[in-house]
Amino acid sequence: MNAPDNNPDHPTDWNLPSSRGPAPSMMALRALTEQAIPDALFVHDHGGRFIEVNAKACESLGYTREELLAMYVSDVDQDFDLLKAQALWIQLKEGERQAIGSRHRRKDGSEFPVRVNFGLLHYYGERLYIAVVQDLGGNPQNTGA
Repeated sequence: MNAPDNNPDHPTDWNLPSSRGPAPSMMALRALTEQAIPDALFVHDHGGRFIEVNAKACESLGYTREELLAMYVSDVDQDFDLLKAQALWIQLKEGERQAIGSRHRRKDGSEFPVRVNFGLLHYYGERLYIAVVQDLGGNPQNTGA
């Protein structure tokens, strides 16, 4: 396994502070994802705890940002198995992406099929995982537009 190189020019090394508080680079990432990514975006740690989410993630699941940041992948992904996921995550290398199908559960209890595309993100040497989640079933909250 490759060790994190902490190269500020590397696109998967966001050079984020270890305090996990808002920092200019995290705010820039959030602004970029709000404008450039039409799907839900989640960043989580190796334990599955959400570190960052975009507005689409909140909208698709019916939670506030603060609620999601207090949650884990297992709280929303109905097919999630932490040990199996960790075994897959630990094999990821920089620049590599994986995709899986799953089901997410909204705050109201309804479920919908998703495609999760995920990759590795370095956070001052800590391995974080970035997931872009596409709703495959159609979000009723988005109908009627």
